Amino acid sequence: MTKNTQPHDKKPLEQEVEVIIGRKKQIAVLAIFCIIGAVAVAITVLSITMMPKDPNPGVQRGVGADGFRAGIEDGVSLNVKSIASKAQVVTALGSSARSVGDPQVSKVFNYNGNLGQTLTFPFVRIDGVASSLYIDKRIYKDKKALDDDHIYIATMQAGKVNGLPLYFRHAQTIGNSREYHLMVIDGLTVYRFVVAQPDDDIYMSEVNSLAALKKIALAVKL
Repeated sequence: MTKNTQPHDKKPLEQEVEVIIGRKKQIAVLAIFCIIGAVAVAITVLSITMMPKDPNPGVQRGVGADGFRAGIEDGVSLNVKSIASKAQVVTALGSSARSVGDPQVSKVFNYNGNLGQTLTFPFVRIDGVASSLYIDKRIYKDKKALDDDHIYIATMQAGKVNGLPLYFRHAQTIGNSREYHLMVIDGLTVYRFVVAQPDDDIYMSEVNSLAALKKIALAVKL
């Protein structure tokens, strides 16, 4: 009786050859992917090394999703420390504060060419709760940049301070802080005078806070 051999039946040698060929194909594909990866890395490194040099290497910079550049300006000051003194803050807060700390000056922040710096006076309220009074100074690069920041939202004109327009801004809750604002505009320079208290423990009323801020705005050098 003769055994029928089907066309698809393969001898052991043929099967071994196919296995070897299959492995060679896998190795070849893997090699191609490795080459592609190496080329991609080389292109990335080359693009980084060929980027234009930052004209101000002392600046820590980043680029946002919207393409705006932002960073800390080392060695730059907007002279916010000279705006107000500790004695002026003590006088303005009056009996609302048990003590006022020494002024703290932030570094200058550059947001797409607009500069900002903050002078902060930490103080302890008469009831023992830590709060702060700060003055934020921002210098915009042009009128369009100022308009784009929408600084007049939720504000109301409240006369003038030393010939400059003064604006009251509605109270804001930022994180765990409740803030009361006055804003003074000097061309492209904007000053914000703020009393910040814990949001869940308000002692100084909005009226008292704004009165203190206006005393400082009238007394300081802008």
